Amino acid sequence: MKLTADSRMELLTALEFLSGFTNPGFASLTKLEFEYKTDFVDHFSPYRNGPAMRRYTRMCSGGFPLNISGTMMFGLSEPPELGALRQPIENKELFEEFAGVAKEFSEETDFAAFFEAHERTFAAVEKAARAEIKDRDVVQQVEEYYGARLDSYTVLLTPLFRQGGNGFRITQKDGGYDGYAIIGPTDVNDSLPYFGAQEQVPTLWHEFGHHFVEPLSERYAGELERRFSRFRFSAWGYAGWWNMINEYIIRAVSSRIYMRRNGDERVLRWMKDEEKGGFTCMTGLYRSLEAYESDREKYPMFADFYPEVTKKLEELLSKQQ
Repeated sequence: MKLTADSRMELLTALEFLSGFTNPGFASLTKLEFEYKTDFVDHFSPYRNGPAMRRYTRMCSGGFPLNISGTMMFGLSEPPELGALRQPIENKELFEEFAGVAKEFSEETDFAAFFEAHERTFAAVEKAARAEIKDRDVVQQVEEYYGARLDSYTVLLTPLFRQGGNGFRITQKDGGYDGYAIIGPTDVNDSLPYFGAQEQVPTLWHEFGHHFVEPLSERYAGELERRFSRFRFSAWGYAGWWNMINEYIIRAVSSRIYMRRNGDERVLRWMKDEEKGGFTCMTGLYRSLEAYESDREKYPMFADFYPEVTKKLEELLSKQQ
């Protein structure tokens, strides 16, 4: 698992900060205060109405799908080149438009020089995060539970990101995935954004979980729509049957992994908060995974149990109608 600060994530953060158009899961800047945040705001604010930002705003206003902005950005090499590494989506024209705006903005703001000027800050942040997170067996626990693996795991340490996580995956030609998890700082330590393991490790279980669960949901998309589109539910900013199915399953799995370290009682208290927040079937779904864990001969991979867990979720939701 690679932990790194990446200039492309900082460039995307600058575009979103100035335009006000954000990937739904990225949201606004961290509320924490530290020197790098001040430097960032001071450096980029004068370009809010510049040519590149006006172009980006027009693109977003015209329907650019913000939910793929991370995948698009990581289809490019790092600034200042920002050359195409791969075609991240089918729409080549859209990708080229995004790449052109990113390159124009990078040149207009002298982004590469700004990032280079803060390399010591990023190096210090990376060093502290690795000491906290690197040896916590995040990947091993996720792979053991799902019975599968990704081609690679990258944690993007994003100093200006809100506390919490998000992510995206890049599909390889052979059908495998490179998984990316974006996390923001939990505190400030010695004037630097700090990524503490106690909060971040469960976040990483969750974010990498998306890359195992969502491809399964995509495989069964037609069937799931017939079964779940009748339900109307939302929780903590998540809405719609597709998002809620994935969030329910990923949260239940993450809780089972967490339980192995911290005990069932603590996890059940945690899930009571999730149920109050709108995930009303959380405890029942969490308990249903015991069948998967106790019979890995029948269910060697989570993919084998996926139909069972969605069946259980549908049953639990139906009882509440």
